[in-house]
Amino acid sequence: MGTPYMPYVNSWRDAVRYTPYTGLMNGNGPTVDRHSAVALNLIRGRRATLGNYNAPGNLGAYLNDLPAQNELTVRDASGAALPGASVRIYRAGPGEGWYAKVYDNTADMSLTAGAAGKVLLGRCPSSATGGITHTNNHSNGVAIVRVQSGDRVGYGFIEATDFNLEHWRGRTALGRHALRVALRKQGSAVGSVDEHAPAERVSQPLVVKNEVSDLVGQ
Repeated sequence: MGTPYMPYVNSWRDAVRYTPYTGLMNGNGPTVDRHSAVALNLIRGRRATLGNYNAPGNLGAYLNDLPAQNELTVRDASGAALPGASVRIYRAGPGEGWYAKVYDNTADMSLTAGAAGKVLLGRCPSSATGGITHTNNHSNGVAIVRVQSGDRVGYGFIEATDFNLEHWRGRTALGRHALRVALRKQGSAVGSVDEHAPAERVSQPLVVKNEVSDLVGQ
């Protein structure tokens, strides 16, 4: 975090990523973006089953609308596919506070891209149990992706929101996703640290994720 491999994206140096989804379900009302619109339409014409003034008991249930299988194509910053790349997935573990995320430096999935730069992630690469958790002390909807091609390494993120949209498009059997990463030669970046050095556990304030509105459940 904060190195050329994963630089900060604001002047406060407290975030390395902002979700591209900025509507109601990210707490940015009254804007209703494409993800928010479909999530709301899931309960159109009926009352929320667990709705109340506070966060409903099924907060974020729709995040588990995921294709049965998901294919990820890894690309460099120019958009070129990375055949044979090493792809590692790091899941968010529990922490303290609402929607907490804690990442360590032990990969939860280790994959090798095929000739077209593609890997299969399964239904839910964010979780060992196959489901998205989004509640107090744990939110695992965002996973960190480490991509290595030759002696160059880059990092990116995948989030449940992208998987939801594929599912809602009708691609329930196979979702297709692409991820571009800026690759850097290990140890070559000015001011960088050893990318393989043991890291402290990192909590959610450094990785911003859309926080599902407390007002909407299923």
